[in-house]
Amino acid sequence: GGQTLWTSVGGGMTGEPVDGVAIIDDPIKDRKEAESPTVRENHKDWFHSVLETRVHPGASIIVMMTRWHPDDLVGYLVKHCGFEYINLKAIADERRPPGDNRQPGEALWPTKRPLEMLLERRNSNEWNFASMYQGEPRPRGGSLFRDPTYWHELPDSGFNVVFGVDLSYTEKTH
Repeated sequence: GGQTLWTSVGGGMTGEPVDGVAIIDDPIKDRKEAESPTVRENHKDWFHSVLETRVHPGASIIVMMTRWHPDDLVGYLVKHCGFEYINLKAIADERRPPGDNRQPGEALWPTKRPLEMLLERRNSNEWNFASMYQGEPRPRGGSLFRDPTYWHELPDSGFNVVFGVDLSYTEKTH
């Protein structure tokens, strides 16, 4: 009595109800698509006009994808439709979802993606690394600064005192 239907974003689902789970897997193929406002809007339109209209009460929708852009389908669904965002980062930091018991700095899959390799990738292109490995996309030309870190007391070692000053006095972020 079960059924599996495969289609793509933009594909048809006429007459196909979703009673169990609808899974959207990687609707964006690359950075070029993700940077296109037209492609992002088409994904949102397809979601609301095709997929969502076929999801029956009690059914679930799961979207699995690389976060290429802050306003991609996942970003939109979390911000505007109340979807929960579960982000398993390649390198754990302080913000981990329930059940992720790694310590900050630990790799998600050390046998396939060792920490050393991940750090090399981050150092070669932090902008891509934030999207593809950490699930924290930034728009092109957007700020590369992370959120500030606050301590109640300073660590005993391994830190430097640094002062940053913005002398440009503008609202630009790059």
